[in-house]
Amino acid sequence: MHYPKLLTATVTSLVICSATIAVADANSAMSQIRNNHPNLLTVDRHGQIHKIIDKQLSTGRTPLASAENFIAAFSEALSVDAREFVERGPFEDQHSHQDFMYIPETGGHKFTGVYYMQTADGLPVYGSRLMLLVRNIHGYPGVSATTDLRDVMGYKKPARLVQSEAVALMAAATRLGRGTTISETELMVFAGTSKEHHEP
Repeated sequence: MHYPKLLTATVTSLVICSATIAVADANSAMSQIRNNHPNLLTVDRHGQIHKIIDKQLSTGRTPLASAENFIAAFSEALSVDAREFVERGPFEDQHSHQDFMYIPETGGHKFTGVYYMQTADGLPVYGSRLMLLVRNIHGYPGVSATTDLRDVMGYKKPARLVQSEAVALMAAATRLGRGTTISETELMVFAGTSKEHHEP
């Protein structure tokens, strides 16, 4: 009987078909966005969109609302799940809003950066980031998005997860030598880097 080979071939075909459909959906969504934003500029890095620029990518009543509207509108084109983002900046205190370009005459700022981190089944994705630069004028238009996202579609976290500082310290000491110290540990999903994809 050839059932194991047939099953393997069927599963492989389904995976390839699903990946092809996802890419086609993302391409179709990006084509629609380009129709709606004829002056849209994108910058690729390592085969993925890294920057998206236009005079009005999104709007909202606040910078945060504009950023949420951007995620809702662009997530399919970026091949990510709009529900899998948390407000979190790449700063030590993880603040998610950062003012830019101080205006001495008004005491305000020209832009606000709204930062997000991608998650996978509730866990933060290591190295991921989405930042929307919003103009602080009426309607809070998003004018530039910087992304560093990972393909984590379909990832499900294991039923049992263990977060252990002792294990983390031992692993760090093995690689870096005795006397190594670690900061507070956090469970994350590793799905590669911006240069190289890794299965989550």
